[in-house]
Amino acid sequence: PLYTPSPAPITIAVRAAAEIAGRCVDAETGAPLTHVAVVCSSVTMEQQFEAESGEDGTFRFAGLAPGRFTLALGD
Repeated sequence: PLYTPSPAPITIAVRAAAEIAGRCVDAETGAPLTHVAVVCSSVTMEQQFEAESGEDGTFRFAGLAPGRFTLALGD
C-alpha cells in the first residue's frame, strides 16, 4: 500500500497475525522518503513498535497479533 506521510496518524485493524507494510513518499513529487521513523502503536495491547523507511521509502512491521494499530511518523 502507498502511505503518504501526513500530520494525522492512520488506524488499521488486523484480524489475524499479519504484517503491516507501506511506503513513505513525498505528497507532491511521489519521491520516496528515506530514513523516516514510522511508529506502529497497538491500540488494544498498549505496545509500540518502530521502523525506519529504507532507501526506497518502504517500511514493514511483521508478526503482529490481531488488534487495532495506529501508524504515525516519529520525531
